[in-house]
Amino acid sequence: MGRGAVGPPSGYSRQVATNVERLRLEAGLSVAHLASAAEMSRSYYQSRARLESPFNTNDIEALGRALGVRPHELAGPEIASEAVIRADGATLGPRLALLMSADSVSIEELIADGLSIEENDLRALVSGSGAVLIPESDLTLVADRFNVDAKYLLSPHDAAVTDRVEAEIELRIAMNAVGAKSVQMRAVGDVTPAALRAIARSLREIDDV
Repeated sequence: MGRGAVGPPSGYSRQVATNVERLRLEAGLSVAHLASAAEMSRSYYQSRARLESPFNTNDIEALGRALGVRPHELAGPEIASEAVIRADGATLGPRLALLMSADSVSIEELIADGLSIEENDLRALVSGSGAVLIPESDLTLVADRFNVDAKYLLSPHDAAVTDRVEAEIELRIAMNAVGAKSVQMRAVGDVTPAALRAIARSLREIDDV
């Protein structure tokens, strides 16, 4: 009798995928380069890096050769690091899209800022489709690019940070609408999120006059 569906990725599969992506980024290799070196198609590699399917033992052996490590090391926790995280598109995607929309910034412009993530992976993340492995440094760079607290992207379940940052974004959008293009999102001091939103509403009313 044949096997059923593989099911969600195991801890072992997650560890392997995280380590492979971390080592790829540290080596400065593109997805296409690593996939080619491991004799895989790019789409095959990406589906496994995104944990849609697990790498098999032949894959792990080939990736170990391509990355210059022993195959069993790819499952070792000592290779993994918090520097690479598994970002949930459903949670992080809307936040990235909001930041980009507020300042009319494109995905191409973000990539040009020096992000390590592949453009296709960033598009998938922003669109909210699936999970993507991304360096924490990329998320910090994006937060700096938009002048917001990095916890907004790194700790999306922090309700206080979310409320504060989204109030700042609302104010920024309102100020941009009336021509105040240079507002700094963290330059408003200790004003409460509710007060920021009240200011934004006032500005929108002025703009509507």
